[in-house]
Amino acid sequence: MKWKLDLTTAAIKDAFTEELEASGGTISDAYDDNTRLFLRAILPRTGELGLRDHAKAGVALRAVPDQIAVHPYVFRVVCTNGAIMAHALQTHRIEIPDWAGPETVLTSVRDGVRQCCREEAFADAAAQIRAARQSEADFALAMMAFVSRLRAEHASGLVERILDRFARHEEPNRFGLMNAITATARTVRDPEVKWRLEELGGSVPAFQCPKSGPRPWKPRPAARADLCATAS
Repeated sequence: MKWKLDLTTAAIKDAFTEELEASGGTISDAYDDNTRLFLRAILPRTGELGLRDHAKAGVALRAVPDQIAVHPYVFRVVCTNGAIMAHALQTHRIEIPDWAGPETVLTSVRDGVRQCCREEAFADAAAQIRAARQSEADFALAMMAFVSRLRAEHASGLVERILDRFARHEEPNRFGLMNAITATARTVRDPEVKWRLEELGGSVPAFQCPKSGPRPWKPRPAARADLCATAS
């Protein structure tokens, strides 16, 4: 599948980086094969998830030809695990309509990064993760959601690795489950599978399974009106 509207992954990365650097952030992980783009970035904002367990705020982006998603991202310093908070209010899911120009889509990417850089995005995520230490882990529900989203050849081996990490974790709660999932993600090379794992891990504290598809993107009414006027 090819990108529409003369969009490129390089242009999306540039828009992401520009807004991120304006907030003092830096890209910590990037994968770009000119069709798929996965970015994770760390912001200077930090907070505590528990005793001697510090985390940094961040932003994650996944871009494929039919959709772009921008999410708050939490990076645990002690274990270098990352969680994508796909359920967060600040999440931006962008579908790419045929009529829109590339700058309209890139403007939405920039808007999404700014929203995810807001202080409350990290505060909300950190509060959910702290609360996860007090909540039992419904492992079966989380695994059913995960397995349904992966090809069969990946699922069985990953579930076994997650189960093993979870069994050895000192906290048999949602926090422990989140950590087992994101720690497994850290060892995965496939960028799509790694993203799905980090997205699942981020959904565990809120007890929400990652959504199966993107929410439609709708530009501001004024932007659409301008584009329609130009087209006519």
